[in-house]
Amino acid sequence: MSTYVVTGADRGIGAALCSQLAARGDIAIAASEMGTLSSINVKEGDVVKPGDVIALMADEVLKASLEVARRSMNVEGTLQSAAADVNLRRTESTKLQELRQRNHASQQEVDRVQSELTIAESRHLSVREELEIKQLEFRRIEAQLEQRSIRAPIAGIVSEVHKDAGEFVS
Repeated sequence: MSTYVVTGADRGIGAALCSQLAARGDIAIAASEMGTLSSINVKEGDVVKPGDVIALMADEVLKASLEVARRSMNVEGTLQSAAADVNLRRTESTKLQELRQRNHASQQEVDRVQSELTIAESRHLSVREELEIKQLEFRRIEAQLEQRSIRAPIAGIVSEVHKDAGEFVS
């Protein structure tokens, strides 16, 4: 169990950064997920403000995932290709309908091109939806990375530190 005690500057209370609630007036601060502490940014006697990063948990895998998500959501080639296909099919459909009006194309050809246009539009929509999902995944990973930072909830003075970098917290 990791514990950092932060004594409130204005109220004379403490906050234990751990997975348990400490004695009267102390606030328990827990890491939001299990992992290994990569760094402890405070020592006993340090003054902290609300939001100060007290400790960081290992986040290398999440950072790599974030980079993959960043690149995936910025891939525009597939979207441009799908849009070009829609434009091509739309132009082809318009021309064939004009030819059909002059009896230079069969209704079957017009129907085939119209079906190809519908398929191209559906593919374009699918690519846009996939990019939206990739953007959401990027934001999710950003939020997970933020949770790897353990922050002070109140202003105070650190009075105890019970874990070191490299130790596992749960």
